[in-house]
Amino acid sequence: MTYIADDVFNALLDKQLEPHGVTYNEVKNRPNWFLEYTYTPQEADQWIRWGRKLLHEHLGSKKVAAEQMRIIYCRFGLKENPSRDLKQEESFAVFNEK
Repeated sequence: MTYIADDVFNALLDKQLEPHGVTYNEVKNRPNWFLEYTYTPQEADQWIRWGRKLLHEHLGSKKVAAEQMRIIYCRFGLKENPSRDLKQEESFAVFNEK
């Protein structure tokens, strides 16, 4: 199991919530807070890339960073805008970038 420091985890979720003007500490005690906010597929991809880079800096492995970002996205990723214009396989390609 990989440990992600609290400050790194908070930075990841704060970045995702930045466009909404809230922080993770402000919403973390609300059940299913991640369903209250949305982002576009493009914003999701940008956040995933940013998060993978941050995790790589702290974990030292691109592979582990990608795996951890995938877990964080699945557990805490915001609800995406339903007017998605990408095919599903294209939308998840960001996880497999080298």
